[in-house]
Amino acid sequence: MNNYDVIVIGGGHAGLEASFITAKMGLHTLLITHLIDNIALASCNPAVGGLGKGHLVKEVDSLGGLMGAITDISGLQYRILNASKGPAVRGTRAQIDMDLYRRYARDFALHTHGLEVMQGNVVEILCEDSKDSIKQAVGVKLSIGKEIYAKKVILTSGTFLNGKVHIGTHTSNNGRIGEISSNELSENLKRLGIPLSRLKTGTCPRILGTSIESKHLQKHYGDAINASLEHEEEMNEIWEEDSNNSQNLESRENIESKNVDSKVDSNNSQNLDSNNLPPAHHPTIEKDSIESNHNENNQKDLLLRNAIEKSDFKDWQAFQNFIHKNYNETKELDSISEREYNAIINESFLKQDAPYFSLLTHHYLNYGKKNLISRYLDKRLEHGYFRPHELPCFVTYTNETTHKIIESNFHLAPLFTGQIQGTGPRYCPSIEDKINRFRDKERHQLFLEPQTYAASEYYVNGLSTSLPFEVQESVIHSIEGLQNAKITRYGYAIEYDYSQPTNLYHTLESKIISSLYFAGQINGTTGYEEAAAQGITAGINAALSILYSQGKTSRKNLIFDRSESYIGVMIDDLVTKGTNEPYRVFTSRAEYRLLLREDNACFRLLKYAKELRLLDDSIIAQLEIDKKDIESNLYILDEDYTPSMEHLSLLESIGESGFSNKCKFSQIIGRDSMNAKKLRRLDSRFSNLSTRALKQLQIYAKYKDYIVKQEAQIKRSEKNLSLKIPSDFDYKNISGLSLEVIEKLSKERPTTLKEASLISGITPASLEVLELHLCIKHHKS
Repeated sequence: MNNYDVIVIGGGHAGLEASFITAKMGLHTLLITHLIDNIALASCNPAVGGLGKGHLVKEVDSLGGLMGAITDISGLQYRILNASKGPAVRGTRAQIDMDLYRRYARDFALHTHGLEVMQGNVVEILCEDSKDSIKQAVGVKLSIGKEIYAKKVILTSGTFLNGKVHIGTHTSNNGRIGEISSNELSENLKRLGIPLSRLKTGTCPRILGTSIESKHLQKHYGDAINASLEHEEEMNEIWEEDSNNSQNLESRENIESKNVDSKVDSNNSQNLDSNNLPPAHHPTIEKDSIESNHNENNQKDLLLRNAIEKSDFKDWQAFQNFIHKNYNETKELDSISEREYNAIINESFLKQDAPYFSLLTHHYLNYGKKNLISRYLDKRLEHGYFRPHELPCFVTYTNETTHKIIESNFHLAPLFTGQIQGTGPRYCPSIEDKINRFRDKERHQLFLEPQTYAASEYYVNGLSTSLPFEVQESVIHSIEGLQNAKITRYGYAIEYDYSQPTNLYHTLESKIISSLYFAGQINGTTGYEEAAAQGITAGINAALSILYSQGKTSRKNLIFDRSESYIGVMIDDLVTKGTNEPYRVFTSRAEYRLLLREDNACFRLLKYAKELRLLDDSIIAQLEIDKKDIESNLYILDEDYTPSMEHLSLLESIGESGFSNKCKFSQIIGRDSMNAKKLRRLDSRFSNLSTRALKQLQIYAKYKDYIVKQEAQIKRSEKNLSLKIPSDFDYKNISGLSLEVIEKLSKERPTTLKEASLISGITPASLEVLELHLCIKHHKS
């Protein structure tokens, strides 16, 4: 086969998402990558998510992407960052088993209907002249001379374009250590007229796990572990036992994943809406030889979980009556003994799931629906709750000796000798840069993070460096817990070519070469999550462009607004402002971050997931039920709530404190101590609402005034963006606009403020100035 709908170059996180989503949308896709075994490899830190980044993962998942799902079945520690703060700035983060992650990613890619994977090195983008007087990408050429053609090409080259690795004075041409760089492709892009610049990033040394002296180091557990005193001793025993048996540390997840043979096929289930898109190719798992008693146990766990969530009975007979009344069509729960039930009820730490990312995980836990990852989730459940075995991270610090070693070797640091020309990430500096910039700090915190369940290697988070190998050894041995540590992989810096993203449309299609899309680090970003979000955006837009030309959809593209997603914020920042340093997403970049929360990503992007059939129909249906339940119950929040005997008694019965003055019901519902079970007992109107819907109502109750204010701001902004700009409008005499902005507006001649906002380099401040002058002109006329 030599012709495809879409060719994706590069099998990193951007490439995986781009190729998977185009195949899911029914397009014949080819993914070309240097090493098939390294698809979606975690090149740097073994973690997914975090502040801002977790929002991106949830959004990718809500659009049918893979990152959240693979994280849920390969994670080895789960946490909610900023848990004590408001929901807008919380971020889910998971340490991952990086070997499991890439293994699942590879196998999902290889078994996805409509997606072919090829190992190869692309050296040229094949182009031909188009009717628009610019070149059009029509395929690629491999280093072996083979030419392959496609309607659309998506380039996700990561750090491989002219990549150069630095360890002290030693340099090598690599895309990452041990893999060849793509120098020919970089030169080809330049010949095609795509300007390239240089950026730099880096990584830290990896340490042999058994050489770490962790006895006196602080342990950090995830949220799946109740780290209170009564469980700390138990977890210490588990860890010590695991450490003493390091040769047997390969977990059941690792062992069973060796037999991954899930076959992904198309599921042409009936669509929920009436658009004319072709049937989506939803990944499903072929029936396997799971024993019947295993299925029965899963069903029992699901029913038990549901019963515990919906009831509040600690009395065995009361629970039995509840079961027979609500689950009278099934007898699975009859087999639960009183002793077993009491044990589960008393184990309070089992009653809350560990944080997870994917809607697939949620749908399986709460509704028992099998999907792409459910067979792997089975190994991570306990009594129907998501409770995977977690490994701790260790905390240590640099010290005065460490700093002196680094300072005395500044003259050998490529970062300071002029050997490295590219700009590095501001928010993830190397240790030598930190010591140089913050000389007054006595120490810097380091996290020792396990890279796999086997815990054979640890990532030293916070110690990125390109110092010579002998200096790295001295630095490592100066740190508490690492005095006798053995380095398995040295840290290094890597320089690579990137393309200024102002040369892209908001669809991530190139303005210079049509039908060519860029996603990931080639656009100047840093991070797996940013790459995945761009990958899925480029994939969706490439697919829509093809389907639109074939008359199979009325939507030509999908451009996310800043007010509806972090993906929209990131892409708008990139294509309008550009970047001269590795760009990273933060919650502070979003003007409407109270509305752009992790917890509501599935609702924010539901209209697109439904229209484009990016999620399973059953997930869409349940989301629509929850959305309707949320909207239809908002009025309850404005009801008056009085301190009557009935209300005070009810609050006391659910463990809530009373109140003395009449208030809005939202003030009661929005308490931090409230949860779904309490809300169902508090008001019968909540009894049939899902936990997800109740959580949204609780958040809305707590932040109602602020949410309403931001929603009003968005409506006002949308109205203003519709302002017409006269064709003869003179920009030259407007004070407050830079010469660059005046030149671009005069050349592009946008007809509305919305069109002006999509021009690269036109900042929100420029739009405000332009809006003011348009309003004054309109008022005068």
